[in-house]
Amino acid sequence: MSAPRRPANGCWWVLGLVISLSLSCVTASAQKGPPSGDGPADVQTMIRDFKRLVAEKEQRGEDTSQAMALYGKASEALRRGDKGEYLRLITAALQAAGGAGGGEKGKPGKTKTPAKQTKTADPDAPAAGKAADPAKGIPAPRSGEDDSPFGIHPLRNRGFQSPYEAAADIGVRFERLETYFFWGEVQPDLENPELTWSRSLGKKGKTAGYSPSYDQVVTSVPASIRVVANFSAAYHEEKGRYTPRSPALYQTFVRATVERYDGDGIADVPNLKSPIKYWQVENEPDVRKGGYLDLLHLTAEAIRAADPSARVLAAGAIGDFDLACIQTYYEPLFSRLNPGEIDIVDLHWFRHAWGSYLGVEPLVRSIQDSMREKGIRADIWITEMGTYSGKPRGKGGRGQEPDQGPLALPFVPEDQHAADVLKRYVYGLHLGVKKIFLAFGLKEGFGRDGSYFDLTGLIFDGEFDHDRGSGVKKLAYYTYKLMTEKLEGCDWNDVSSIPAGAEDVHVYRFRQRRTGSAIYVAWRDWFSNNDRQAALPMTIEVPIQGEEALVTTAVTGFDGERDTRTLRTTRGVLRVPLGQHPIFVEEATGTPP
Repeated sequence: MSAPRRPANGCWWVLGLVISLSLSCVTASAQKGPPSGDGPADVQTMIRDFKRLVAEKEQRGEDTSQAMALYGKASEALRRGDKGEYLRLITAALQAAGGAGGGEKGKPGKTKTPAKQTKTADPDAPAAGKAADPAKGIPAPRSGEDDSPFGIHPLRNRGFQSPYEAAADIGVRFERLETYFFWGEVQPDLENPELTWSRSLGKKGKTAGYSPSYDQVVTSVPASIRVVANFSAAYHEEKGRYTPRSPALYQTFVRATVERYDGDGIADVPNLKSPIKYWQVENEPDVRKGGYLDLLHLTAEAIRAADPSARVLAAGAIGDFDLACIQTYYEPLFSRLNPGEIDIVDLHWFRHAWGSYLGVEPLVRSIQDSMREKGIRADIWITEMGTYSGKPRGKGGRGQEPDQGPLALPFVPEDQHAADVLKRYVYGLHLGVKKIFLAFGLKEGFGRDGSYFDLTGLIFDGEFDHDRGSGVKKLAYYTYKLMTEKLEGCDWNDVSSIPAGAEDVHVYRFRQRRTGSAIYVAWRDWFSNNDRQAALPMTIEVPIQGEEALVTTAVTGFDGERDTRTLRTTRGVLRVPLGQHPIFVEEATGTPP
């Protein structure tokens, strides 16, 4: 399916946002320029001028399709890493909008500036008599922090008032927000163009233990956390479909929302510390409900129009130990995507801690094969990866009783839960998954009913069986912390499996980018043959540079105390005992590969 055509009068902003842009966003940077007066001094100024001019034209009912098409092509060039083409197309888009250096139909144009305006100091402004750098302002490549694979969905849960303090303690870098951006919440009445992000969400926000507004949710996120947020056309969809009732108004909502939280200094929400650069379209779409591709086309187009540096995620589907989701969701999705429309494919994976992590491999491999066949270039993320401790009550996941059927949910002790958290991250990274988000919540208490998702957190909430008290940190909390301390900063494209001589033994090698030193994560799925004797220590061999290596057991004591020891190598090989719990093996010194 081709992308829906943009209406000639797309209503780029609602009236309030147009006024805001016209009065407050034509800043001193709009007055800047090279001494010659040939145009804006940097790309950021050009983008600001472009958005203002488009807003003014669409408010007058004029056609902006040519300018918007050029802007979209500029976004594609940026995503390819072609900065020269990006700069050329941004300049052409500004000219097509009637900006400095050119105008519609090739006629010269001028950038208007209010008669009275307070000029503020700008560190990026060119010094007097010096030519401006035309490439200044081009979005920089993602930082190393963005490269981190460690996320949680969501961090805040059931009144947990200090989730970001705990997240910093254990090394979480990404959060997928629980609060989705519903069109009907931001614009309740389609006859009224007003968009509101500051209104309390009431019952829809109470899962987090309070009733915040969208602005409160986003501005509470510290700068150390990267945000993934979801768009939905909920409450204004066509009956029985995901398709928005008014595509033009829906795109206005999406563009304005992205602009509000993108951190570019234009119409941003006050006190924004972590701009949103990752946007997902819906969640676990029902394949029986039509229109998801329509929604994806519209949303992706609007996101890129507002922020060319943003990344678009397709909705995740749940695997459930079979490949049905590949045939019914992913393959049709890949067949109908426009080139470069998405950046990330999402998959969700749950079940128990007795080896079910292995079932994600055929799903990931099938998605990779299908993308390769269809020419889709995108990363694979798992934004919902659940594993629990204890024994779920009532209905298990996907409508199964905990002790019935193929999705039976057995009792899982804390130490096994902790080990499984580590295995799911390491195994997923080995398969080429770029980011993994533990779900649901950093603290227990998702549904307050003792069911599966109530027990997946890393901190107890004081309720139901096998709970050691509200606020008590699980063994998995300390294992997560160990995992990020040991593996953060590794080259995620260089994760290899090391033969270990037994089918139930897994050894994976990571390499630190800075030092080149190897870090091994090893474990034995001793339960695979239902024989507890298999949990007795066995010896494995790993290649080590240097005379000794540091070995740390991945599952700590109940107070977080660690079992760490130094072992000597023999002719470049370390013989290390492997018992019931996974271990980290680190080269004592960094030796470039």
